[in-house]
Amino acid sequence: MVGSLNKDSLKEAKREAIDLCIQGSGDKNCKVVQWSRNGCVAAAEGKLGNKFHLVTGAGKVGEAEQEVLTGCRNNGAKNCKIIMPEGCSLPQ
Repeated sequence: MVGSLNKDSLKEAKREAIDLCIQGSGDKNCKVVQWSRNGCVAAAEGKLGNKFHLVTGAGKVGEAEQEVLTGCRNNGAKNCKIIMPEGCSLPQ
């Protein structure tokens, strides 16, 4: 899971995130699953039955990771863990 931070526009941030994903994975089906303006994003995954469950979220500085872990557990997933640490895109 990759991302892009502190770009001048949402379009530029999405383009960079998708390009980085394609470069890293070789998968041309990459897509943006979460974005935040003047905030932070994170992602967690957990096991739900025999499948993995992905949760993304956005929030204030210092809150995004806890938000996604809580969301993962609230959806019934087990062994939830952060797979993309909090990254923030904030005004300069």
